[in-house]
Amino acid sequence: MDPRRPASSGRSKPATWTPSWSPRSNAGADASPAPADLTTVDEQDRLLLDRYRSLAPSYDQSYGAYSEATLGRAMHFLGAPPPQRILDLACGTGLLGARILAAAPQTILTGVDVSEDMLARARARLVGALRPELAGHVRLLAGRAERLPLADRSVDAVVIANAFHLVADPVAALGECRRVLVPHGRLVIVDWCRDYLAMRLLAWGMALTQRLARRIRGLESLTSMVDKAGFRIDRAERFRARPAWGLMALAATRLESGERDASEAPRP
Repeated sequence: MDPRRPASSGRSKPATWTPSWSPRSNAGADASPAPADLTTVDEQDRLLLDRYRSLAPSYDQSYGAYSEATLGRAMHFLGAPPPQRILDLACGTGLLGARILAAAPQTILTGVDVSEDMLARARARLVGALRPELAGHVRLLAGRAERLPLADRSVDAVVIANAFHLVADPVAALGECRRVLVPHGRLVIVDWCRDYLAMRLLAWGMALTQRLARRIRGLESLTSMVDKAGFRIDRAERFRARPAWGLMALAATRLESGERDASEAPRP
């Protein structure tokens, strides 16, 4: 699942999805296939909401094995014990949130997702399972990655699992992650990785048969994007959820203004 862009304003011409791509593209390049039928940003929003409205009732069963591998990697990159205040961005049905609370019941967890249908599943899973004295530790909010409904410096970690390839404006989304994180807070991203041939072919097939756009990146492209957004990359790696399903995971630390300049300054 994926929270996406903020609502547009003004009367400018709608943006369209126009990336070019082929299965022969260099594996490390940041390119994604264009949808077979180019659509506006608003239309992409509708396609995304429709997709997860239909998937919500069966999502856990359909993607159980995939989620087991990817969310396990997200937990590993969060560290043990997990940080105290965590934002699960694109929380979906609450599978990752349930893992976090099982590992650390005192965690203050905020889940944000664009789909109310997925959030309803998350509420049933997380809020109903909490002990009464911990009920206030979980918030589930409708929202988008590019305009998070959270205050500045209000969380210790942000996790985006299995959704970054759906974010319409990843630079804005990373800026929002940095805004809501405390200084030296942790960002964890687990996502599809186009460094694997199978994933490039999958992306091409989806572009030919589906209108919902995906932006599948390589690990080098993702680390560069996160670095430029004001983070220090602590760890990044590729892995497979299944033999043909290639993914990547990244953990990074939010830097304060001037920290990077100080660390990169030449020594006397």
